[in-house]
Amino acid sequence: MDFPATGWTPLPQVVARRIQAMILDGELQPGDQIPSQRVLSERFNVSRASLREALLTPRRWG
Repeated sequence: MDFPATGWTPLPQVVARRIQAMILDGELQPGDQIPSQRVLSERFNVSRASLREALLTPRRWG
C-alpha cells in the first residue's frame, strides 16, 4: 500500500537543520562549545530525546 507524501518532517531533522543554521549564520564558530542539551532543548522548544536524536544521527538528517 502506497501512502501519499504529507510534507511532514521528523522533529529531529528540523532540530538538526536549526543547529546547522546556527553554524552557517556564524552564531557558532569553529572551536566553540555548543550549548548544553538543556539549553538547546529549551531554545528550540523540543524534548531532550528529540535533540539527542538530532545530534547523534547528523548524516541521517543532513
